[in-house]
Amino acid sequence: MGNLIKYEWRKQRTSRLLILASLIISIILMIGGSISESDVVIGFGVLIISIAGMFSVFYLGIESLIVYNRDLRTKQSYMLFMVPHSTWEILGAKFISAILQMFFAAVAFLIGMAACFSVIAVYETSIGELMRAIWEFIGRTPEFNWIPLLQALLLSFIVWATVIMTGFLAVTLSRTVLLKSKFAGLISVVLFFVISGVTERIHIFLINLRNVTAQGILSQISFFDYAFYILVCMILFFASGWIADRKLSI
Repeated sequence: MGNLIKYEWRKQRTSRLLILASLIISIILMIGGSISESDVVIGFGVLIISIAGMFSVFYLGIESLIVYNRDLRTKQSYMLFMVPHSTWEILGAKFISAILQMFFAAVAFLIGMAACFSVIAVYETSIGELMRAIWEFIGRTPEFNWIPLLQALLLSFIVWATVIMTGFLAVTLSRTVLLKSKFAGLISVVLFFVISGVTERIHIFLINLRNVTAQGILSQISFFDYAFYILVCMILFFASGWIADRKLSI
């Protein structure tokens, strides 16, 4: 299993290097802007790391679906399913690798942001003063609590992982059950949105059963939300594995 995860991890190495390169460039721009006292250069660095942070986690997840589709579509990648491992292990390795890729991007972004803020902290112009004022305000505001924010970020990560697992199921269906259909690709896209929509409808229905009042997104997050999406993710995984194990033709 470990070797399979390493094999899947290497497939998206280029994307990870590009993410690291963008973070390094943004930090260099921040340092260069601090030395030259250029607000424009610093702003450019902030822009790069903001864009990289917003899109890298989502892109790596989508790319994992592209890789999975290629593995089922091309004859060369089909050799993966002829190794002495079960379909469950191969699919599990792909999903674990996808989660690790997204976790890598999230951690890299947080480290990059921390480094950039550290550079800004020692910058003695208006940008530095503004950022220090913001952090001082946050630190001195008694009602501000980091825990709900971290809970929201964790829930967002789990929800995105569920979305990716929905994509895995849609790709599996398009390359197995729907393989002979002329509109297999289109149908798989429709199924993706249908499954995602049904999942959200069930989630909202269960929330209403619990009589949760509208108190804001952060205040509504509970253990139920984590458990629901993790359970859905597991169901989608077992559905993908069951279909692939019985319908995949090598």
